[in-house]
Amino acid sequence: MGFHGYIPLGIFPELQATGTFTPTYSYDAENRLIAAGGVTYTYDGDGRRVKKSNGTLYWTGTGSDAMLETDLSGNPTAEYVFFNGRRIARIDRPANTVEYYYADHLGSTDVVTNAARARL
Repeated sequence: MGFHGYIPLGIFPELQATGTFTPTYSYDAENRLIAAGGVTYTYDGDGRRVKKSNGTLYWTGTGSDAMLETDLSGNPTAEYVFFNGRRIARIDRPANTVEYYYADHLGSTDVVTNAARARL
């Protein structure tokens, strides 16, 4: 049996959902996420996310993806690593823990692991 892009129901019973969870997301007229989980987001005139209501600031390079997150005092809280235009890792500061991003065939992040390759 090969992997065909889905996991049959019941294969991993420990991953089955229990209870009720209804996430709430809000989007603006340009289809940008503006609220999720009690947090709101602010965008600049170019459509880049620049601030989260919990005090996170997003810093971008020449593209639209965040390269660095800081608190309101400018202290780094996360740094993103890109290769060939794709995000491949996040380094949480100041602990220096690393999370690795793995993309699916469409280029969307499919799996995130820690340095020990355990899924997060």
